[in-house]
Amino acid sequence: MRLEDAQYATALDGRAHEVALRTANIETADEVAGRVSALINDDGVVVRSWNQLVPELSHMIELNARSVWFMYLIIYLIVGLGILNTQRMSALERRREFGVLLAVGLRPALLRRLILLETIFLSLFGAVLGAGVGFALAWRHARVGFDMSAFSDEAASFSVSGINFADRIYFVLAPESVWQPLVVVFVMAVICGAWPAIKSSRLDPTSAIAGRT
Repeated sequence: MRLEDAQYATALDGRAHEVALRTANIETADEVAGRVSALINDDGVVVRSWNQLVPELSHMIELNARSVWFMYLIIYLIVGLGILNTQRMSALERRREFGVLLAVGLRPALLRRLILLETIFLSLFGAVLGAGVGFALAWRHARVGFDMSAFSDEAASFSVSGINFADRIYFVLAPESVWQPLVVVFVMAVICGAWPAIKSSRLDPTSAIAGRT
């Protein structure tokens, strides 16, 4: 339908019933709506932000954010248990080596430090490698976009709560999305590596060399 025909059918007589503004940052929508409302200062004009206009979508985004944090918690827990298991198994396999080092006079505190340093270097390598791969994938989807047409019957767009979206979504690269997982995984790795380091430093050299735990 042409714009002129739509205006005639709704008796708008060349006027518009709605004006949509797009902000550069979604977080500033409420602030911009308040400033526009104060600027217009007309009781006949209602200014609403997107989350006031479509509260269902706002609630869905909030619920999704909480779900993402819960998923992160599960992933971090799995990663922590994996690191703990790996470091513990590595310490058990090398208990004879640690027993020999303790028998020839290596101080337990120094052995603890060596194991922790090994954990730190391995954690740094893994965290940087993982962050690099994740950043590369996110950067690609930020440039090329992620095709969502497979989730919709329509080729050009898909809808959520009656809101139409383009079939291709572009990622936003935020600095905290890179450094936060990096720091969390590194700290978890150091904490999980502390227990095997302490256990290994308390080994009895004779029992460790003989293969007894």
